[in-house]
Amino acid sequence: LESQDSAGSQLSAGAEIAAELAAVGRALYALGLGALSEEAYAAVICAWLRGWLEQHARGCFDRPSLRECQTYISLVPLPFLGMLLPPEKASPGSRRNWKSRMEFFVFHALGRMRTDELFDIVVDYPDSAPAIADLRDCLDHTGDHGQLMRDFRAAVEARLLHPAAATSDILAQYISMVRVLRELDPSGVVLEGVTGPVKAYLRTRKDTVREILHMLLDGSEEGDELLQQELAAGAPQDADGEAEGGEA
Repeated sequence: LESQDSAGSQLSAGAEIAAELAAVGRALYALGLGALSEEAYAAVICAWLRGWLEQHARGCFDRPSLRECQTYISLVPLPFLGMLLPPEKASPGSRRNWKSRMEFFVFHALGRMRTDELFDIVVDYPDSAPAIADLRDCLDHTGDHGQLMRDFRAAVEARLLHPAAATSDILAQYISMVRVLRELDPSGVVLEGVTGPVKAYLRTRKDTVREILHMLLDGSEEGDELLQQELAAGAPQDADGEAEGGEA
């Protein structure tokens, strides 16, 4: 009985809040502040959605976040907005327009987040496949492939192409990078823009050929074709055609 009373109290309180929100919305429109209030609603909802993404999506690569956020829009921000808008502004068409605006914001915000995290997403591949699928969907709506290429190339140059990175680690990351970028951009433009500096850097490593041969002979099928292509492209060799001493 106590639990039923508690649930009833919560429903009653929720109804009162909804009525108060509706009254506030009507008052704002009656004062001629409709357009200004809608800008405020949009700002609040965007902050709301950005907070949701930070809490539920950042760093979570092994499960999809985009569809979950779209469901959240339908369950929370959209009904909240419906309480504030007057009836003439809450028609089905108007609600669809607001939902589209919220989803487009999410495409940009989540796309930006996953772009910033792309180096770590590549490291976690293939476990990070859900995050890659989300980023691909976001890019399909925003067209931010150029920004992705510039930002990811900068991250690769800063975090991978330096003397402290082992050549074997660079090669492994290169293989995953190619697979991920092919999924994100089948045109190959982003792939070429990002992997070009990686291939050029590998050719300055004295142990590149040796590491490629070691990986090919290790029996792993992962990236064999890519490694063979890199080997055929040429790398520093000594007079006998074998790799010189490696780097750490």
